Amino acid sequence: MAKADLEVIVACLRRARRAVLGVTLSTIAITLFFGASVYYREGASEAVVALGTAVLVGAVLSLLFLLKKARVESSRIYRLLNKEPEQIAWVYDVATRKRLRRQEHRELRTVRFHLKNGRYCHLRGVQADEIAQVMDAIKACAPEARIGYSEELDQQYRDNPDLMLDD
Repeated sequence: MAKADLEVIVACLRRARRAVLGVTLSTIAITLFFGASVYYREGASEAVVALGTAVLVGAVLSLLFLLKKARVESSRIYRLLNKEPEQIAWVYDVATRKRLRRQEHRELRTVRFHLKNGRYCHLRGVQADEIAQVMDAIKACAPEARIGYSEELDQQYRDNPDLMLDD
């Protein structure tokens, strides 16, 4: 497997991790602003200050956890494709729509990895124009995995995920 095969998947993983990190940092900033405005206002109740402190501590702990897991190489999908591709039984993509502003819609895809042990994991936020490259990279990394969705494959996987082989 070439490192170039994983580049598009690494880009998707980084994009998803940056989005979560951005939400966490925004939560910390809002909590700090809220806490400072309530703290310096006269008559602020202890319950409100305690709630703000609890949210801030939770957000900081989440940030530390995310920073620890920020390396793409530590993600489950990257490890599967790079070190254990034989564990991947079946891969397919699902369309999701995100609403931007009021009327724009952007189509994003989620790639679902079903493993031979019966578990699954997701690669979320794949842009529609990247899906062919992502699926080609998965096929190059895990040639034994079945690619695409059908009712027949779904039933085969439910019956015995270990026996799913690409014909």
